[in-house]
Amino acid sequence: MRSLLVAAALAAIFSPGVSAQLSPSRGFQNHALPLAPGAFAGGLDALPNGNLALFDGTSVVEMDPSSGAVVRVLFTPPGFVYGSFVEVDPAGAFLLFGESSNQNVWQVPLDGSTPQASASILFNYDCVFAAPGLAYVSHADAFWTSTEIVLLDVAGQTTDLIAVVAGASGPLALDAAGRLCYGASDAPGLGRVICWTPEQLASAVGPSHLTEADAQVRASGLGNVYGLVIDNQGDLLVADAVAGTLQAYDAYGQLRESVASAASPGGVTCLAVLDPGQGGAVFGAFQPEQGGAIAAVYSDWVSQTEVNVVRPARLALSSTPASPIPAGPFSLDLDQGPPSGVAFLFAAALPYSPEYAVWADDVPFFCALDPASLLVAGPLYLDSAGSLNLPAVNPGWSGTVQVQAALFAANFRPLGTTVPLALTFQ
Repeated sequence: MRSLLVAAALAAIFSPGVSAQLSPSRGFQNHALPLAPGAFAGGLDALPNGNLALFDGTSVVEMDPSSGAVVRVLFTPPGFVYGSFVEVDPAGAFLLFGESSNQNVWQVPLDGSTPQASASILFNYDCVFAAPGLAYVSHADAFWTSTEIVLLDVAGQTTDLIAVVAGASGPLALDAAGRLCYGASDAPGLGRVICWTPEQLASAVGPSHLTEADAQVRASGLGNVYGLVIDNQGDLLVADAVAGTLQAYDAYGQLRESVASAASPGGVTCLAVLDPGQGGAVFGAFQPEQGGAIAAVYSDWVSQTEVNVVRPARLALSSTPASPIPAGPFSLDLDQGPPSGVAFLFAAALPYSPEYAVWADDVPFFCALDPASLLVAGPLYLDSAGSLNLPAVNPGWSGTVQVQAALFAANFRPLGTTVPLALTFQ
């Protein structure tokens, strides 16, 4: 079984019946879809139509990510199995379902035709496609002392050993450069994500194979690495099944931000990119919803399992009193921003549509103010709670101005902009 079974047993002993959920960090929102009591999701991925393919403990189902409704049953294995992964072929013709009870990897056509066993891979754990019909699969050896990563030819039903890493069972992800990333779990603080280059992977096809000594460290200081995905910014998102966290690491292996964490004892398990993002927005705190979505499974290891759809969320400025503002004192307010962060306040006489993006480093600031009439005020400093209260006075002026704030973290890392606000004075 997986390396997190000890954590599962402890959770069952010390936190029976705990009701818990995955809580988004500031600048993100979460839509939780509870599964049936006692269900455990063993793998999920996005289908070409935008729905989720999910093993719910009994069957691989197609789920509507907005309602959680089961659209159809894609595959029911013959008897109870422990699901490992669900991975959709890049061409969208089929998915692979791995289960570690009988060691089968099933090819499930998405057109409704008959599934078939594509391979038998001992204690299979995770899978990522290298190309249509070719997939890397990680699996433990017979003694749970090491993990082997093999390249599966789905049509030929053959495997080729690519890499061997000490320790049992770790997740896989491929980045835009074609590097294969592997998550190695260890004692808290010793878990890590390592990567091999496309050239190294090509050299391992055939009789030779790679080891951890050949790999580059992508992120370190981790715990129980259960799931990996790469977002549209190139950040590595890591699910920790013991700490109960979902965190993003940048291209340099530095922690960029926390995306979500468990409110109560439990773990974050399977991950999938549900929506790769639209337009210029990126998957990051305080970005527009168009920055994409990550599907993450949360489980308390006892009775509750949820599929969580996590998206970015912009903040909104407000005024006290609310617009229209009479003559006299008023304030411009912001809550739930980056703690001890910085806000640059912009004002303009006219709005601008559609919003235009101004890039700072690798982060877009979306502006809805007419640049011809743009004014700047700032910087303004948020307090340790991430709040801003800017006092002002309306001397009796009437009219409307458009205001918007650009947000930065405490270390001045660019984050995004607030929703534009029309302030009407009377």
